[in-house]
Parts: sequence; C-alpha cells; structure tokens
Amino acid sequence: MNASAARYFPSPYVGIAAILALLVVLTPVLITNEPPSAGTIFTQVELVVYTNGTVGANGTPVIQLYVHGVTDVVYARLRIGVAPFNWSERTPPWNASFRWTNASDTIAVQTYATANPFAVNVTAFYDRAGAGCYAGLAAFNYSAVAGVLYGRGWSGTSVPAATAQTALPISVTVPLLPGNGPGWCTA
Repeated sequence: MNASAARYFPSPYVGIAAILALLVVLTPVLITNEPPSAGTIFTQVELVVYTNGTVGANGTPVIQLYVHGVTDVVYARLRIGVAPFNWSERTPPWNASFRWTNASDTIAVQTYATANPFAVNVTAFYDRAGAGCYAGLAAFNYSAVAGVLYGRGWSGTSVPAATAQTALPISVTVPLLPGNGPGWCTA
C-alpha cells in the first residue's frame, strides 16, 4: 500500500474489517434453523434437583425435580419417576414403585419428591433429527439438620456425593444410551 493510502487505511483496521466481513458472510452457514442431531450437546438432557429447605405436610423436605435439555429442543417424550428409597441399600432401585410424570412434545417436565430419601428415574426420547434415548437412575437423601443433599447414581449417571443446600440447585447429566435405546424408551 502506498503512503497516502496507508494514512486512510491503517493495516490493523483493514485486517479486522476483513475478518468481520468474513464472519458476516459465514454466520448463516454456521447457525442453522434445523433441529440439532440426536446425541449432540444440543440435545443433552439434565436433571435439576433443588430444595430451599421448605418442609411439606408429611414432615419431609420439598425437593423440586426438573428434566430439560441444555438447549431449547423439543423431546418426543420426557418421563420422570420418583419413588421412596432405602438409603442403607446399595443396589439400584430398578424395581421400585415409581410415581411417573410424563410429557410428550415438550421441552421440560417437573415434579416433586414426597419422600426422603428418594430414587429418581429419568427417560427422554428425542426424534427430531435422528433418534436418541437418554436414561438415568439416581437416589438422593436430604439432611435438613446438616443442610446437605446426598446423592448416588447408577448406570452412567454421575451424581455429586454431597452438596450443601447453599450450593443448590445441582444439574445431573442424563447419559445417552447406545443406538436408539431399548424399546421401552420409544414406546
């Protein structure tokens, strides 16, 4: 560039302008309006557990449970089951009598735990762009005296062992099952 043009177009600003122009051209390609593919971070499912220490009519703390995606995707099916759990047992509560809350074509589902300790069973099926089944099993025990929520997870569900009430809510990632998941996920 000759000296007179450089005075009006300093090199650093020309480079910045070129990068911005490239971003303006490429942004529509990078951000799509299509639904995200199953199994990507955009369809990941989370279980959120929260209590503010409020005690219910039966003397147990009110624990709020939410299941949703990390983004605003629509799931074909979201299910959350809650059941009483014997905290001294170490075996997964697969055969517990879960009280189910079901939702179809939704972005979230919410319920409450009415027992303490309790087990949570979560299932989510996504079928907008491919198919993916997310499922997890966890148990929680809230100690009002200590102000701590204790957790335990099975089958790939990673749950913090102990969380102070002041650090709540916690988000638990619900694992993606291989393939499209078992038949019970899509049924």
